[in-house]
Amino acid sequence: AMLNRPSSSPRGRIIQLATNSLIAISTLGFVIQSFPTWANWAAWWYLDGLVACTFTAEYVFRLIVAPDGRGHEDSDACTQKSPPRSACEARLQCAREPMCLIDFFALAPFWLELVLPFLPVSFLQILRAMRLFRILRMLRLVQETQELAALAQCVAKVLPALRMLALFLTLEVLVVGGCMFHAERGELVDGVWLTAQGQPSAFQSIPDAAWWALVTVTTVGYGDQVPSTWLGRLIAAVAMLTGVVGLSAIISIVGSEMASARPLTAAAAPAPAAATSMTNGAIVTPLVATHALCEARLMERLERLEHQLQVLGSTKAGCKSSGMTAVEPPDHAEKPASTLGKS
Repeated sequence: AMLNRPSSSPRGRIIQLATNSLIAISTLGFVIQSFPTWANWAAWWYLDGLVACTFTAEYVFRLIVAPDGRGHEDSDACTQKSPPRSACEARLQCAREPMCLIDFFALAPFWLELVLPFLPVSFLQILRAMRLFRILRMLRLVQETQELAALAQCVAKVLPALRMLALFLTLEVLVVGGCMFHAERGELVDGVWLTAQGQPSAFQSIPDAAWWALVTVTTVGYGDQVPSTWLGRLIAAVAMLTGVVGLSAIISIVGSEMASARPLTAAAAPAPAAATSMTNGAIVTPLVATHALCEARLMERLERLEHQLQVLGSTKAGCKSSGMTAVEPPDHAEKPASTLGKS
């Protein structure tokens, strides 16, 4: 409970605070280590070792307590997968969680470089580059809130608009880039495109022109590539105008979709996940017990209503046999049975 639900106890809060502080220190050290004057500081190795040992122990403990089934305190009980049927399946499900994968890929380079120092230099450089995954640990500072899940749900709802935006940018960049290349390329001399003035063209290929088109359409405008002909400037003007109009139109659609999806995700904010426990090798959740209790109460109500109907039927039959007029039950007496039948 201290690992998965830190707010449930003071010790859990202390562990959470220490973990978040270590994440911040590790990220700050990773940034400072890029300065040339601090790159060869001997203390970095000890700091990396401390961080790696701490998070390795936490990773192992999370896998060990995974069969407890408590899950994260802010996880969505409505969107969770079916409960694992064994301890091994629970650990595998825990290892496939995004935060556990981030921890694994952030820790693996340190231990591989420590255990296998004889690896090729190129491979060691790749491992050092994989240490960038440690920056993603900063996501753990916000995983205690529902905002990250709400943002993911909003993005999922606006995926059609985002795909339309990506398609528009791709078409715009390719069309404008191709037109600009053919307008500015000039003549090919010794493998170099030269302008009419004999200078190398700023657009030596369509990818170069596509880079310029992307910078122009998105209104960034670095100014590293500039058209020199009147036709190229005309194409640039068209690219600027269409980029502003097209992007603003699609971004407004995305913004409206996000605004409409945000209240829905806020209203559908789930309650904290229910705790589970292992029983005879299988994981049983309190949700199952609650469902069984509700079903038992429902059956009890059905039996009572059936008994009342039998009593009314026998009373009515007795009245008919004696020649008396049976009093019809009021309408509200049948409402519970009809309402129950509808539900």
